[in-house]
Amino acid sequence: MPEINHVFRQPEKRPSTVVSDAFTLICLAPLLLLPVLWLRIGLNFGNMPLNVWTVTFHGSLAALFALYFVFWLQLNMFETLKYLAVVGGLTYIAGNRVLRAIARKRKSILE
Repeated sequence: MPEINHVFRQPEKRPSTVVSDAFTLICLAPLLLLPVLWLRIGLNFGNMPLNVWTVTFHGSLAALFALYFVFWLQLNMFETLKYLAVVGGLTYIAGNRVLRAIARKRKSILE
């Protein structure tokens, strides 16, 4: 019986680095424009209480984005879900406490 030799197909051509870099810059341009527009409309941090829960909420949001980035690089879905349950739960609790504090502050101002 003759030996079967498998021939792999030729890999598809990739775009040049100039095209890839240009697309990346186009995708990141709105993120560079965002702080400028925030300054233009005037950000209002007056409603945000400064307490442990606020810092925890924003820190856990940053941790969620970091987890998504690590998932993209190396984690599988099940490892990510395990970490997401912990960080997501913390984000939920901290966000609830921050919203309670904002509502309490707003209610005391209206009374």
